[in-house]
Amino acid sequence: MKGRAPLARNPDQPRMILPAVRERLEPLLRHAAMEGALAALRSGASHISITGLHDVAKALVAAYLTHELRRPAFFVTDSNRRAEALAETLRFFSGIFPGAAGGVATLPAFDRLPWESQSPHADILERRAATLFRFADGQISLVIAPIAAALWRYQDPAAYLYLTRTLAKDTEIPHEELIAHLGSVGYTRTEMVELPGQFAVRGGIIDVFSPEAARPVRIELLGDSVESVREFDARTQRSIAPVVRTTLLPLTEWSVPLPEKADLNDAAWETPSFFGLTGEPGPSTLFELAESSLRPIVFLPPSLTISGPKRNLRRPWKKRRKFISSSSRWGSAPTRTSSFPRGPARGFTAMSWPVWATCSPSSLPAERFS
Repeated sequence: MKGRAPLARNPDQPRMILPAVRERLEPLLRHAAMEGALAALRSGASHISITGLHDVAKALVAAYLTHELRRPAFFVTDSNRRAEALAETLRFFSGIFPGAAGGVATLPAFDRLPWESQSPHADILERRAATLFRFADGQISLVIAPIAAALWRYQDPAAYLYLTRTLAKDTEIPHEELIAHLGSVGYTRTEMVELPGQFAVRGGIIDVFSPEAARPVRIELLGDSVESVREFDARTQRSIAPVVRTTLLPLTEWSVPLPEKADLNDAAWETPSFFGLTGEPGPSTLFELAESSLRPIVFLPPSLTISGPKRNLRRPWKKRRKFISSSSRWGSAPTRTSSFPRGPARGFTAMSWPVWATCSPSSLPAERFS
């Protein structure tokens, strides 16, 4: 972590949207295809298909359906690059049509596989950990995820909440426990905090620079109680102002046991810690991590659905077969197909969970989009 440039700030911030922008979009959203798709999903349809959409229109439709249905939503892409390309547009339209929780975040897939010798990029680990916490905490309505991230198995949602600490004045937390926690979730201990992911200890004062935070914080402990929390300037090291509370996000989605306290025979040391423990895969799918008990809605591009998960998506994951459903039954045809009149034949599919039980590659329209 040491020596890296500061992370980009959290882009999911409220932004001002002129009323005229929403007024111009509403006539488009009253199109018969949109009204039909929305009505089908509200009536309990598990699978609809919409064609004739460019990228901007896909983002608009996804944000609008998420807003109207007030359910957790997932926009699945074929790669990390594709997810990043769509993210800003989805955030813009979600600002106009916010979901139940309001936020949009990207969950990148690992850029390395578990059996490879190299570790995933540190920025990917940090972004995954932050997104998983915020989603389990109910701060996100729409997750943009590559198919590899959607197929991964995850821990129980409570585990991601445990990796984060929220501190305020008079919070009870032992000094050594806080230091041990920071080390276990990926922070690097240094003499002076200058970059995100670092922490420093000077007696009862602990400086921490959390990912996505604008500035580091200085936590002063008196015994096992937080006496004060203040922001400070990483360049001058001078305190700026007190804060009501601070949230220390993890830099990894797994808590790594401290070497002196870990059992060297434990399975935790058989594989790199950033992929978690070996043995049984995680108990949850990505679509089951939402705080809401409502059925999620999943947006899939035809390129993923038509290519056939059985043929193209399963092969790279052969060694992790437990992470992917082994069912060979792909369900029935879509309940509805709607088209917009203009533009090339492009679109996507919106489905209610479970995805893989309702996806029918052979029955979807043959149109693709890049």
